[in-house]
Amino acid sequence: MNVCELNPVTREEFISLFESDVHDQISTLLDRPDVAGVVCFENLDIESPSLGHRAALIYGPGCTAKNISDLRDRHLGDVPSRFQYPNYYYAKP
Repeated sequence: MNVCELNPVTREEFISLFESDVHDQISTLLDRPDVAGVVCFENLDIESPSLGHRAALIYGPGCTAKNISDLRDRHLGDVPSRFQYPNYYYAKP
């Protein structure tokens, strides 16, 4: 179930979606040659205590998810109120 549109953003915009203490970690992952891009999963449930929580998952030939299609219709989390859905992505040029 795709809850929202998957929106493209620049590398800088993507990194700015997260707390500053993980910016270097995201940049390091994106610099790997086997990574083609990264998807931001976000909790969008307005009634959830997890509203706004985000996670970043990389994709590419050296990753579990080989391309963005592997992540497009997925969610993270074990109960509906904590589900995170793909919302933004950055694809390396």
